[in-house]
Amino acid sequence: MAARDVDGPRRLLRVVYQQTNRKMKGLGTVVSRCQNRHSAEYQRTRNVLTNLANKGYVPKLLSKDAEIRLAVEALAALDDTLKAKFKTIDQKYGGSAKPLHQDVQKLTREILERLRIPFHELGDVDTTQDVNPEVTKNYQMV
Repeated sequence: MAARDVDGPRRLLRVVYQQTNRKMKGLGTVVSRCQNRHSAEYQRTRNVLTNLANKGYVPKLLSKDAEIRLAVEALAALDDTLKAKFKTIDQKYGGSAKPLHQDVQKLTREILERLRIPFHELGDVDTTQDVNPEVTKNYQMV
């Protein structure tokens, strides 16, 4: 999520924290929407975040593979007002052959690894077909 989108998750985390007696800590920091990894802005941002992580101010950065690089596609996927444009989950995230889908998959893989949750890689799946019609149906109803 971009910095401007932090309030919603922050409120949710506060509610969860108040309802449990567990201590929470950040799993990692994701550099998102960075199409040009060679730009001075990207390098500067990554260096600042790495230094902050080394000092313990923010959680350790997730790898460059786990970054969400495609600003336009990521914003569109996060925008629930575009529901009419996306009829299926596949359309929303661009399908398994698209870069946004691959970025989300890499991020998910790294999160599961950090949480030490075992997972099995699936072979290629044709996401143009409704892999899970129930999920798509629920998505369309929201």
